[in-house]
Amino acid sequence: MTRRRLGTKRICTIALMCAAAGGTAQAHASTAIGLDPILNFNFNGSFSMYDSTGALVGGDNTLSGSIHLDTATFGGTATMSDPSPFFGSHWYAHDIQISATPDLANGSFLANSHMLFDWGPATTATSCGVAVCDYSIYTQFQIAPTVNLHLASWTSLTSGTPFNVTTTDADGDGIPGNQITYGPFKGFSPAFDGTATFQAISLGYIANDNIPPVDPTPLPGTALLLGSGLLGMVSVARTRKASLRRASA
Repeated sequence: MTRRRLGTKRICTIALMCAAAGGTAQAHASTAIGLDPILNFNFNGSFSMYDSTGALVGGDNTLSGSIHLDTATFGGTATMSDPSPFFGSHWYAHDIQISATPDLANGSFLANSHMLFDWGPATTATSCGVAVCDYSIYTQFQIAPTVNLHLASWTSLTSGTPFNVTTTDADGDGIPGNQITYGPFKGFSPAFDGTATFQAISLGYIANDNIPPVDPTPLPGTALLLGSGLLGMVSVARTRKASLRRASA
């Protein structure tokens, strides 16, 4: 019985199909939409930027905003504003998404967040220069009550209950926050710490998009890995062909 061997072209095709399938499998989207209890917080705190050595290079202590968490999906959104300039220019954070994991026994949440960060000479509170818009920032932070609070039900929360918001070292480099991978602050780590004060429960729906705690592999790196894999498979195929020729000679 003769076994068919895969040619080089077919190996490359299969590898590309597997890569495409893997990328599709990583995508996530919520489809069930209902009315869930939403926890609404006011946030006040500080913004700190650390360089790659862990040295504090800038920030502000007048940060304000809001946090909203869906108690059914544990998806969330947030707002953030700061009127003070940073390194000589104003900045603006927007499209902030949160993916939280609750610890009901302690009444706390571990949250991964992603935001778009605008900064530059043309930046204002509402618009920014074309070349400095929409840098991605990933941050992981802990939202924990300042007093012992067991969330047996969401109705146990009363207006004015304070929670500590603390940025974690999710990328394990010994510095609070995740390193920014590109843009004017590449290699720097931003941290957002303060107090989230519970205000009220409303009804709505916020999807949990399972935001990763660190930046995904940049496209050039992914392409390099894929290309290396394909070259390796091609090399194996050629070696097998050469072995067959020698054996039949």
